[in-house]
Amino acid sequence: MNIAFIGFGKVSHTLCELIDSPNINLSTSTENRSKNTIELIEKSNVCVYDSFSEAIENADIVISANSPSKAIDVSKTYAGNFKGIYLDLNNISPKTSCEIDDAVYDFVDGAIIGKIDSHSPTIYLSGRNSEKLLFLNDFINVKIISDNVCDASALKLLRSTYTKSLSS
Repeated sequence: MNIAFIGFGKVSHTLCELIDSPNINLSTSTENRSKNTIELIEKSNVCVYDSFSEAIENADIVISANSPSKAIDVSKTYAGNFKGIYLDLNNISPKTSCEIDDAVYDFVDGAIIGKIDSHSPTIYLSGRNSEKLLFLNDFINVKIISDNVCDASALKLLRSTYTKSLSS
């Protein structure tokens, strides 16, 4: 099994630490990445490709964890022809989630509930083939919400509304 990460911040780094299996190869690219991101990648046990296109070409699953404002462009740029599962973990709206679903072949939306660096996060999934990602339960808590791809983003929206209200 090959998993490629697009974006490599705290989310991707933590997932790489948690997904520890000799049967799973993790990869990314340093293409157009900052010095800090490259240092984080170098600290991780991942295969590094020259480009994200090359990393994706060798992947069964792609995990997008980058800036929410770039989620649509990233999906169209890198996953338009990808035939594996494309999991987006960005804090995106249901509308954005549906737009990504239109752009990629096999989209699963994910919502991280809890602090990702707590090492016990829960990822809620929605989408037609979410069950194909249940093997991740060996490493992190994974729960399927529904087959409706936009439901995980709706959960993110509700969570954000609640937590921002509490902060105010």
